[in-house]
Amino acid sequence: MTVSYKLLTTLTFALIGCGSSEARIDAGDAKGISSGTENRVEHCLVYGNSDDGIDTWRSTNSYVGYNMVHSNGIADGNGNGIKAGGASPGAYAFVELNVVYSN
Repeated sequence: MTVSYKLLTTLTFALIGCGSSEARIDAGDAKGISSGTENRVEHCLVYGNSDDGIDTWRSTNSYVGYNMVHSNGIADGNGNGIKAGGASPGAYAFVELNVVYSN
């Protein structure tokens, strides 16, 4: 089953207890979870996505915690387990207490 989340940059979301796996695009740019503004991603299992597991690039005031993230980057993507920070307007992405491996 393919489940992928793109959190909108203009709204606030709390994504808690989710699963995201096997998001694939031939070019390798399918993230498992892509964050926006003031979003929370907690207690999620994220694996087997063609690019990054959780991507907070260009996010502001986002929180990523208590997730298990593994085996991402299976196509031509970057394969970051959790990508934090990045180009403007990205600021204040807080990442803690995640298990991240084999990305």
